[in-house]
Amino acid sequence: MKQQDFFPLRPQATPKIYAYSSPSYPGLLKVGETKQDVATRVKQQFGVKQPIANPFTIELEEIAMRSDGTSFNDHDVHAWLRHNGIENPNGEWFKCNVDKVKAAIIAVRERSENIQERTWTFDMRPEQKRRLNVQPNISRNILIKRMEKLRIFYGIARCDLAKRLQHTN
Repeated sequence: MKQQDFFPLRPQATPKIYAYSSPSYPGLLKVGETKQDVATRVKQQFGVKQPIANPFTIELEEIAMRSDGTSFNDHDVHAWLRHNGIENPNGEWFKCNVDKVKAAIIAVRERSENIQERTWTFDMRPEQKRRLNVQPNISRNILIKRMEKLRIFYGIARCDLAKRLQHTN
């Protein structure tokens, strides 16, 4: 068997998740996916010429790739939004603000629930990373206590703690 049979190749084009609003649908955001320029894709959805140049406002444009090289799509984001009680009047239109869509993208990208509905992601500070470097033969109970202290003192997210604990099993 070839190696490409085991590992999916990274897509040639970079997939993007976008959200746009339109005065025709006040209070709603259309959440979609494209591998082309977002503005070009949104214009295609309006078909014929409109009386105004752009009858829409692109509210959000995010790369739909995870750090491990895999991608996700708008259906995953839609599922998170619906699961979290966001009203979905029809198709890809959702009654929410941009922050809810950002939170959904973060949750799907990180494969987490994102119950805090964070809209920003960031890496740990150097002193946090240093504190997480523990001896490989440390007991699980000591590791849990140390990580709980880190979470309290440095504000490390629970998902980082969970990842670290899974890594030591």
